[in-house]
Amino acid sequence: RNKVSKTILNKEYVVKQSTRQIRRYMTEMVGSIQQSKSACPFGIRNICSMMFELVKKTFPENLELPYITVSRFVFLRFFVPGIMNPKLNYLNSCHPNMRISRTLMLCAKLMQQVGNMSSQPCKESFMIPLLPFVEQQTEHVRHYIKGLVTIYKCSSPPTKLISPSQSLFTHTTVIMSGWADKYRTRFGSTEKVKIFKQRFFSLSYAALSFGTKETGQKMSCSKLIAINDIISVERVDKYVFGHKYILQILIAKGSDHVALYMKLKSLNEVTEWISSLRKTCSNNSNHLDFYHPGVYNGKRWNCCGSRALTEQGCNKTHRSIVLGDWRDPLNSDAEIQTIFSQLYNAKDCLKLVHNYSTLLLETG
Repeated sequence: RNKVSKTILNKEYVVKQSTRQIRRYMTEMVGSIQQSKSACPFGIRNICSMMFELVKKTFPENLELPYITVSRFVFLRFFVPGIMNPKLNYLNSCHPNMRISRTLMLCAKLMQQVGNMSSQPCKESFMIPLLPFVEQQTEHVRHYIKGLVTIYKCSSPPTKLISPSQSLFTHTTVIMSGWADKYRTRFGSTEKVKIFKQRFFSLSYAALSFGTKETGQKMSCSKLIAINDIISVERVDKYVFGHKYILQILIAKGSDHVALYMKLKSLNEVTEWISSLRKTCSNNSNHLDFYHPGVYNGKRWNCCGSRALTEQGCNKTHRSIVLGDWRDPLNSDAEIQTIFSQLYNAKDCLKLVHNYSTLLLETG
């Protein structure tokens, strides 16, 4: 009996201590959310304001519904995912362990309950002791939403949704960057010794650049390769250079070609670089149809055995992204930049398709 009673007391103590700790975490989170409304991007605040006014106009008899609608949208789409997955939302450099993940999951459930602005009973019984705390936060959330949707009271709205320094649709937006070993040669070079040098690569919509220092510092000996000059991006056969994670970038220089080789550390890096480069130059019109996955050793191509230096490639090139391409966390700015550049480059073609479709509809 004494053992059983001690076990029960220990469990009750743990529950009380855990409840107190969760309340402390939640208090800090709600306080941070209240102070963050001025840092919320204007575009999101504008959407919330329009949503608030539309619900208010549609349901004038329910004064609480506009607050509830905006609150559920903001908490469900922004705050709760950020709590549950801090790394994927750029809040932490690594994934939390199992114990911290469980705590974050509990906080996320409570945060959504706070964002719902309702006193409905929780589905999980262990969350019942926290219901009074959730009800106490309703007024704080209401005050936060009121400040979030009030954007034109004190000043006129900004003329731009995004400042020039934050613009996603610029030629200088960095899609991908990182260190890699570089070897550059004329297409089909007969050099016997291939010396790789470490360089920092940076890919933007306009060019692929590399130099001896990271971006942000003054790049010394920096080189630029225009995206329009890239005619193919492919992998090199395993162990051609004594290393299996190498990709080749074929670049047009008038009637000649230049081959740029990048030696990377893992298959994931190779996949990410190939996919990013292919997506960036997907609209290039001078794409190469065939390539050599090997190198020319002075006598023959070691991939197909052809002796002609200028022989057409033995493998067909690819233009699509690599299967299994994934990024953690996803770079939303880079993906938006890529999508925009593809649509922008194809605007004339899209306009022709639109005009043709309109003509077909008009003629029946």
